[in-house]
Amino acid sequence: MTGIFAKSKKDGYLVGISLAHTALLAAAACLDLSESTTATTAFICLHAFLICVNYQCIAHNYLHNPFFKSKNLNRAFAIVNSPLLVFPSSLYKEHHLNHHRYTNDRQDQHGKTKDLSSIFRFGKKGQPESFLMYSLLNPWRTDIGQYYEWMKNKNKHRQVWLEMTYMVPFFSFLIFQSISFTAIFLLGSYLGMVFASAENYFEHLNAIPGDRKRDSVSCYNRIYNFLSFNNGYHQEHHFRPGVHWTLMSEVREELNDSGPRRIVNIAHFTNFRPTSQEAQNENVERLERVG
Repeated sequence: MTGIFAKSKKDGYLVGISLAHTALLAAAACLDLSESTTATTAFICLHAFLICVNYQCIAHNYLHNPFFKSKNLNRAFAIVNSPLLVFPSSLYKEHHLNHHRYTNDRQDQHGKTKDLSSIFRFGKKGQPESFLMYSLLNPWRTDIGQYYEWMKNKNKHRQVWLEMTYMVPFFSFLIFQSISFTAIFLLGSYLGMVFASAENYFEHLNAIPGDRKRDSVSCYNRIYNFLSFNNGYHQEHHFRPGVHWTLMSEVREELNDSGPRRIVNIAHFTNFRPTSQEAQNENVERLERVG
């Protein structure tokens, strides 16, 4: 029995983290963190970590498999979760679906990528952009106008305004409490987005764009997958994005015939070793056959 949840009661953990994050922000806003460097540093680190978790696990899993049976509850969750992303949930969904549609594609003959978050989008000479530049600049490159236009074309833009209607008073409350806290909040929020961008970078570095079974990177470390709600099964997720996160390990068998693919140990953040020249040549040949 799943009760109010559509797929699994375990989604309650994700909802709980989101609500706990909301409570953390409200409590921190009412305190004067500026008097303690330790408290300020701890808050920034925790807030940034929770934003990264939200992008990678909570909002991510919610957009693929809405948590609740009730449409009204799902809409309400998207509204309440939006300030924690510092970005309307519905626009993040458009951003992420664009990523799934084109999965980290390479630049075309005009130097453009269809995936607006591709690590190749601002790269040089057909190579991925540097990790540092991608991570630091990606939060500023979000094309809000494009995502809103896509929502408008689907006649779903009212949800964006509902989310904004909640976000504005929420942020106004934070600002009203303390200008110094607002600065701390914004710094932690930016760092959280940087961490989420870094995670996305490593989830696709050294994979093979254009190959639906090898365009992402997986990690099967049990601890990492326990803590990240099976986010390590990233190739599996891109191959079967509609599968619930609790069942993602079952998709692994479907990739057995894919040939050599990128798998890393410990966590995605260990995916920094470049592929060998032989593997790079294989990637090029594979891409030529695909495209």
